[in-house]
Amino acid sequence: MEKVAILIDGGYFLKRLPAVRPDVRAADADAVANSIRELVRNHLQQLSKIYEVSKPFRLLYRTFYYDARPYDKKGHTPVGGNAKDYAKSDEARFRAKLFDALHGFPNLAVRLGDVRKDGDRSWILKEEPQQALLKGKIAVEDLTDRDFVPALRQKGVDMRIGIDIASIALKRQASIIILISGDADFIPAAKLARREGIQFILDPLWREIPRDLSEHIDGLRSGFPRPQRADTGVPGFKGNDGNLMQHWVLCELTDMARKHTSELTYIDAHSMAPIATNRSVKENPKTGRFDKVFGRLSGGGSIYEKAWKALAPEAGTYPNSANFIAHIWQPAGFTSMLLCENDEKTASFLRSWSEKVRAVHDNFDIEVAHDDWRQRFARGLPEQKGLVFISFDPYMINRHQRKKNPGNIYPDDIDLLVEKTRSYSKNILLQLSTYDTNDDNPQDKVEACVRQKLEAAGFEKAAAIVCNKKMMSFVYHRGVDFSKELASLSRRFDSWFNAR
Repeated sequence: MEKVAILIDGGYFLKRLPAVRPDVRAADADAVANSIRELVRNHLQQLSKIYEVSKPFRLLYRTFYYDARPYDKKGHTPVGGNAKDYAKSDEARFRAKLFDALHGFPNLAVRLGDVRKDGDRSWILKEEPQQALLKGKIAVEDLTDRDFVPALRQKGVDMRIGIDIASIALKRQASIIILISGDADFIPAAKLARREGIQFILDPLWREIPRDLSEHIDGLRSGFPRPQRADTGVPGFKGNDGNLMQHWVLCELTDMARKHTSELTYIDAHSMAPIATNRSVKENPKTGRFDKVFGRLSGGGSIYEKAWKALAPEAGTYPNSANFIAHIWQPAGFTSMLLCENDEKTASFLRSWSEKVRAVHDNFDIEVAHDDWRQRFARGLPEQKGLVFISFDPYMINRHQRKKNPGNIYPDDIDLLVEKTRSYSKNILLQLSTYDTNDDNPQDKVEACVRQKLEAAGFEKAAAIVCNKKMMSFVYHRGVDFSKELASLSRRFDSWFNAR
């Protein structure tokens, strides 16, 4: 009987997991461990059909998972000089829990390298502020702790993978090796295994691999289904009533806030492009309000209409939330932004936009996280400066724990939000929107689900803005001193919307 060794490059796997399995919560070590088990099972099931084996796990020699022990030293941040204990970081806790879970799986060996400082350096300046510094857009004194990343490197992981491939091949412990990776560093080991008669299969988790690597393997095979491809063309927008609801509310909240505080920490879970130019929804000319509102933009009207006119005066273009907030807030004072965006091209648009904003306004600090928001939130949220305003603009809020679409929000996503905002004891504002009632998600039950979880964490409901019986935007707060003003949002939106 054929025997199969499955080797998983852990660092590569964790980076690719959100793209191939967006339904798996990347911060949940048990869920990640189960996805590894599922990956192994899927590969064995595929091979069992080829070799006509009734029990797929009989094919398995062993699974090897390679990673590095979390860095466990202490240090200080480069600008603020704040103490930092790496062993207590979210990343270190996640890795430790993941390794414990994997140790409990049969026929699975965890091989660990180390994480060490990169030479004498403790911190590395990120590419974006580095370029801004070189171009004279910012000065050294403008740098903050967020502009740096720890100067750490994995040691011994690739070596362990190479040694195990060679050992398995030379000792004939398996006739098939499946490597989950996309790194060309393993070419020498792959060549040795093939010379010894081993079938060498690569699973890059649906990522394109270097040409020189493809020449030294016996085939590509994936243990996960191909993910749906994101549209990487010109970033788009829908141009419908949902845009009107989301951004009218967001602009009103921002305008209220700037009258009460001079500092803002804005966190956007679904950032989108600063200016979108590819509209995906064509409205009914008789009933659609989006085009009617745009057609009447004259620089007057609501704060939303004024900002829209200033930012995107041309037909077929539309600003995102961060752009609206930057425009409305800029005279008020300091603004810190965390913008999460999973699409690489859209994240690139956001980075370019953020550079332009900071070149003009020295009171803006913007981080663009090319991540699913869940992954970025799991690493911890920014330090609070003034009012914290968090915006969620998903496709819909689904009250059922049936994870199918990473663009939705599910109950455990709200749990993650609650967990990560505990450090903000007060002066925090939330806007969560939903645009559909499909999959048995009527508005009253969705609202009850959201309310139960948020109120248990000390949040108070300020408003629920309803639009077209399918769309809603919830506004919750904790310790906001202008909360009484928020109660009028629903009534004022209805008046504004129905007049259009």
